[in-house]
Amino acid sequence: DAFEDILIFKVENGPDFFVTVSGDYLKSCFGSTVEYLCNIPYPVRFANPSKEPPKVLSLPKEMWRIVDYVFKNGMDTPGLFITTGNAQEIERIRECLDCGSEFSKFSIHSMAEALIRFTESLADPIFPSQLCAQYSEGMNLTTWCM
Repeated sequence: DAFEDILIFKVENGPDFFVTVSGDYLKSCFGSTVEYLCNIPYPVRFANPSKEPPKVLSLPKEMWRIVDYVFKNGMDTPGLFITTGNAQEIERIRECLDCGSEFSKFSIHSMAEALIRFTESLADPIFPSQLCAQYSEGMNLTTWCM
């Protein structure tokens, strides 16, 4: 996909400057909405907006894949979600998610950080702010989530 736009810089007491910006980009699950990701049963790079099926998933497949990997390979790892992952591995994990490729053997810390980055990048929060306002410290989180 490609984009093209014109930026207009207005300078006080001076002329306006017009800058053309264009480029190519690759679709990514990072920065998408949860709703969009749940509505496409295949990787985002192969999504065709004009032929989207009705909602088929209750949670984004990308999130499921990362959580499944962490659950199977590193739940007992010290420093999980605290230790920083490898930046190159995180980029490869992102590419696997966007293209639907199988995960190779990644560091569990890289996978955990990829999950954090994925959730941070979502266009909408996983838990809407009005729902979070109903939670107060000391409440049983498991009960609250039901």
